[in-house]
Amino acid sequence: MSHTTRPPRPTERDGQHYYFVSPQTFALKRQRGDFLESAEVHGNYYGTDRKMIEEALASGQDVLLALDAESGEYLAGVGIKRHDQFGHELSVGTTEAARGRGLARRLVAQAARFVVDNGRVATYLHDPTNTASAKVADAAGFPDRGWSIVGIG
Repeated sequence: MSHTTRPPRPTERDGQHYYFVSPQTFALKRQRGDFLESAEVHGNYYGTDRKMIEEALASGQDVLLALDAESGEYLAGVGIKRHDQFGHELSVGTTEAARGRGLARRLVAQAARFVVDNGRVATYLHDPTNTASAKVADAAGFPDRGWSIVGIG
């Protein structure tokens, strides 16, 4: 699960969808190295918690990451968020240095196959103004259907 500085949407709950933190808390966590990766998106910050990934790996859970072959540094990763017993949302994060290499597209495609192979429906949601994410979605087999998310609180 990611940390973010953006406010929760009406249907989102802290600790269930994201960890919602203040910009000051986020900056401190980033400075301490608590994130595998972090990025600013539309004026808000998002970060993948290093400890959560390490704990998931240690407990045998499935984690999809792309690491640099020489240094072992994190390049990209994909998260699978369970919404209910049928649907799982995919989200992807890529370090700036690794962008443009097709990592996000390949990780999203692998995660989608994993979700479908387990009898679930994979969805890939993104901001339509995020053209890079839209290209990843299309290349990974998630064409834009013109759907919108409507929160019911």
